[in-house]
Amino acid sequence: MMTKSKILLTILMLTTCISFSQTAEEIKYGKIVLPDSMVSQKLSLSDSLVLNQLATELIKAFETKDTKKIKRHSLKLIHCQLCTSKEYSLIIPLDSFISEAYKEFDDFMFDCFKKRGVRISKMLMRDFYPKYLSNCDENNLLVYEARITSYEPNELNDESDGLNYCFYFVKIKKKFKFFLYNSIPK
Repeated sequence: MMTKSKILLTILMLTTCISFSQTAEEIKYGKIVLPDSMVSQKLSLSDSLVLNQLATELIKAFETKDTKKIKRHSLKLIHCQLCTSKEYSLIIPLDSFISEAYKEFDDFMFDCFKKRGVRISKMLMRDFYPKYLSNCDENNLLVYEARITSYEPNELNDESDGLNYCFYFVKIKKKFKFFLYNSIPK
């Protein structure tokens, strides 16, 4: 017999899968696919400078495996679109993400960061609003992206989508916190 919480979780999982048009493989591994309805927003110079510094600190902390610093700049739950281990769900505890990141983040990503830095942007994500975040309205989430570009689209060949590592932040109580990791393409 299913408890009320299990029923609600099942409905949430099904709704998430339907609303984000996930593939069977993505559902199997518990990935989330961000909606295509991302709208660029104007980013203030002060936020851009703060985010650039924060993203730099966070990426360097992953490189040096400075868990304490990573935790200081992150929420306790992380959306991880690349965590494909079967025991992970849509949202994973920060400690699990850190363990996965220490295995997955490689010298190539860190070298690209050192050569190209990060691009900072601000977006409104429509129809994406994790309930555990306090800054969400009922339909949208304002996010800040720090993107490391390894390859630009078509840089390797005419059919290349490029390669980007994306760290997303939310602003909670006037502080930016890391909450989502993704790469493009996946």
